Amino acid sequence: MISGCRATGLARKLLTVALLLLAMRPAVALEERDLVGWWIAIDRTFPDLYVTGRVPPMEELVVIDDQGRVEDRLMMFRGVDAQWCIDRKVQCSDAPPMARAQVVVAGDQLTFTEVAAAENRIDDRPEIDWGLRPLTVTSTRSWTLSPGANGRVLTLRPNPLDTSRPVADGPVRTLVRIDPTRLRRARALLAAHGLSGAPLSASRHWRCLLANATADDPAFEPLREQPRATPRFIDGAMKVAGYVIALNEMWRRRLPNDDKPDARKLATVPLERLMTETFQDIREPTNTSERDALAARYRALRLRITGYTTGGVPGTALTEDELLDFATAMSDRPEAKQLFCLD
Repeated sequence: MISGCRATGLARKLLTVALLLLAMRPAVALEERDLVGWWIAIDRTFPDLYVTGRVPPMEELVVIDDQGRVEDRLMMFRGVDAQWCIDRKVQCSDAPPMARAQVVVAGDQLTFTEVAAAENRIDDRPEIDWGLRPLTVTSTRSWTLSPGANGRVLTLRPNPLDTSRPVADGPVRTLVRIDPTRLRRARALLAAHGLSGAPLSASRHWRCLLANATADDPAFEPLREQPRATPRFIDGAMKVAGYVIALNEMWRRRLPNDDKPDARKLATVPLERLMTETFQDIREPTNTSERDALAARYRALRLRITGYTTGGVPGTALTEDELLDFATAMSDRPEAKQLFCLD
């Protein structure tokens, strides 16, 4: 039999071990189902490349579905243009995939299995394409996971036991869950700035805009170099921007029955517009009449947002207040400049 003193001592030791084990566990224990959604990388892995001008501006985007399937993509800041893709022999996507995989989570270990590199090229320069692939999240198979912000932030450190790459070669990566619509609209707002003012460089202004567009989300705190407040006009401005960009892309769509042979050829090129928001009243045209109607609506909206007309725009799903918010975002006011870090 165990004496009372020995039992008490053993109980204390067991309690101490239990507390130590508890302290070693992640603050938030995650499972695969907790990772479903869109995750954008906010570390400096890709910005450190594109701020130098060596590669086009891009952000890594990890999309995970409810079956644990992963798409590791690079979100670009250019529109989808069939001729451009043909000339450079690259996939026509605004967020081309780099790899697909399956994700497995066990405790604080996150592993990518069944990793298959995408066959498409990201850049027409082979050295750039080859150089980017080892930098993506899925190129490292095993990570030590540290969740934060109630599971909305994933800090990934290369697992020392991972033999797929040297440990010293893998940087710490930080992924943050983001709402797809908000990401699309923020990207569109940057692109739309060129419609009513000087185009802004994504390499210089995107991260600032993203920080402001997510100012009410603590998960994006690492992006904020100084305290920021969400501008009152940003939601309306981003909605208008998303609408303008979607309309602009749709009315330019080539059709199989176009009069010009070159246009008919371009109509056969598969286009992926993952980063373009969809609206019920903006549908891909099936004939020239539908395309002409979209073009007319776009011209009317373009005149309105550039200040040549006033009031609402018939046929658009936009309110007068939202159009005013967009005008504010495109203005020279201090709050607009702060939105894009133009000061």
